Amino acid sequence: VEFTVLDFATAYVHAITVPMQTATSHIDIDEVFDSIKPATVAVTVSDLVSIAQQVVGKTFVRNLVVFEYDERDDNERETFLAAKDILHQGETNIALTSLQDLESLAGAPDWEYLEAHSAGIERTASIVHSSGSTGKAKAAMVSEKAVQYYWTSVVEGAPPSISLCLAPFSHLLGKGMLASVLKHGGTAYFTLSPDMSTLFEDIRIVRPTFLGFFPRIIELIYQHYQNEVARCTAENNSDEEAVQERIKREMGRSYFC
Repeated sequence: VEFTVLDFATAYVHAITVPMQTATSHIDIDEVFDSIKPATVAVTVSDLVSIAQQVVGKTFVRNLVVFEYDERDDNERETFLAAKDILHQGETNIALTSLQDLESLAGAPDWEYLEAHSAGIERTASIVHSSGSTGKAKAAMVSEKAVQYYWTSVVEGAPPSISLCLAPFSHLLGKGMLASVLKHGGTAYFTLSPDMSTLFEDIRIVRPTFLGFFPRIIELIYQHYQNEVARCTAENNSDEEAVQERIKREMGRSYFC
């Protein structure tokens, strides 16, 4: 949810968002940093220390924003202070700020919207990287025009839906799913774990009326089907075709229920 807040906030300041996957290596992150030279880096508290170490020496970074952080948690507060010490020891001018601190500034009376961007809707609004599963991760520039389309292409008469946002914002399906649900007055939920380890349990809890999958998830479902067929065939010495039909029926009734 806080990732969504950050993503929305960037639209107001005409910033370019570059969401990264949770499994991105430090080498790849460092390469992205040197390529795009971000002024602000937002990071979860679980990755705060390692990212603080990486931004030391990056003179183009001016702000490090931590989210999913609760200062009342002793461990998280220690992590925050450790990151602050890393930045201090590295003699940087990087300001370490929590998302909560930024939200407290929302009521400032002198805040105003920026003027329209000189490039209009053709400006680059986001840079999305591929997973790199088939080689080196590649980057694609997404215009504001494309992002607007996510939010304005309303299907007339479409009922509100309930959905689980299972793709990260580093995947176009991530933003697309969220926009598709909210613009029709629906409710969007997020997975409990970023690595999809709780995905199927999340689906059973949310009971969504609308879902968007990408190939990897279909592979996981099919793998479960194959494992169940192999197990039941071996345990009961049954006819494989009969077991296949039974497993299909059972999964159709209960796999996501």
